[in-house]
Amino acid sequence: MAVLLLPMITWAQTTTVPTRNVPITLVVQPGKPDVVLVGTLNAPDPENIFRTSDGAVAWQSAVDGTEPNISVAGLAFNQRNANMVFAGDGGFGYLYRSEDGGVTW
Repeated sequence: MAVLLLPMITWAQTTTVPTRNVPITLVVQPGKPDVVLVGTLNAPDPENIFRTSDGAVAWQSAVDGTEPNISVAGLAFNQRNANMVFAGDGGFGYLYRSEDGGVTW
């Protein structure tokens, strides 16, 4: 079994990290374990939310509609509507809502 999984494990570990920012919060979409959002500190890169829909093999910046250079300190999916997710920053008091699983805010 390990021999069969080794190529998948190696493939997942060779992907590029999408940012130099430190991740500080992570949330998995209910019912879709391959969809993960990560919030980061605000430096040195301006992007602050990253999203994967393939179990962390590839990551995309998911900041459409957010302010640049803020730290996203909290992420939470609505348990009754898995496409609704909230993001809160750690300093300015911004609160964002996404209704498409964190693609846009």
